[in-house]
Amino acid sequence: MRERPPADLDPGKDGGFVLLAVLLVSLILIATASALTHAVRGRIGLVAAVASSAEAEALADAGFTLAMLDIEDARGNSQVERRFPAGAPPLTCAAPDGKGTLTIAVRDEAGKININSKNEPLLLAFLNGLGIGQDASQALLDGLLDYRDADALTRDGAPEANLTLASLADPGAGFKNRPFDVIEELAQVPGFPRAAADRVRPYLTVYSDLDGFDVAHAPPGLREMVADGVARSAFSGAGGWSSSHSADGIPQAFLARSTQRALTIVATASLPSGARFTREAVVKISTSGDGYVVRRWLQAPYAIAPPVGETVVPPC
Repeated sequence: MRERPPADLDPGKDGGFVLLAVLLVSLILIATASALTHAVRGRIGLVAAVASSAEAEALADAGFTLAMLDIEDARGNSQVERRFPAGAPPLTCAAPDGKGTLTIAVRDEAGKININSKNEPLLLAFLNGLGIGQDASQALLDGLLDYRDADALTRDGAPEANLTLASLADPGAGFKNRPFDVIEELAQVPGFPRAAADRVRPYLTVYSDLDGFDVAHAPPGLREMVADGVARSAFSGAGGWSSSHSADGIPQAFLARSTQRALTIVATASLPSGARFTREAVVKISTSGDGYVVRRWLQAPYAIAPPVGETVVPPC
């Protein structure tokens, strides 16, 4: 009779352990390969998204250049027909080789109220148009003027240093004692609520250098707000703002004619991939006619839509 090998030397038992180990290693390798593949696909997608975003940004910047060329061409020749006149509806055009579309709009900063203006009655009427009451409007104006004036005193004659940071609504607020450089500084004006700053920001500018505003280029709602502020004011009436009104209820002293020297150019680029980028820039045109300076250059958090009903998109 043949003897059976000991149990610990049974070749069938060893083979089972080996097979189990091979299966376990295979599962680990498959899981690792799957994770690596997923990571590589994610990285490829991220790179593609970054590339599309960069391409959209480049196209939007080309839209800015296109608008500036149009402005420059028309400056020396009034007979040139502008493609992007200030205040006109946005114009959409197609980039070469089907690379996307551009929607471009030019806006005149003269249609807004200069927050550095010396026309204090205009600023007060504008703030009064918020409907917060004459006293509250005057308090906002006082804070705004204290922020930008050169002295170290508040409007009521008290030292500005006595207004400690602890007493301010916003710990980051304070007195600059210089004109506003950017409209976002409104959030730093002592006593100027953040909600009010956000509400008035679309109607204010630091670029027009005017003491009035051009109603022909005013943003929607601004004319009504100023007219309402005049009507609400305690100073309306004989000898007041209403002594010489324009047709829409705004005093002539509040009006100015645009010089077409401060313009906002907005260009939204849309790619077939779905990527989108909006460039917003403010340019100051030289009074000598020999160039321009870019005063603001940023990615806008919004996109401008093409005119409603436009079906044929001309080439850029």
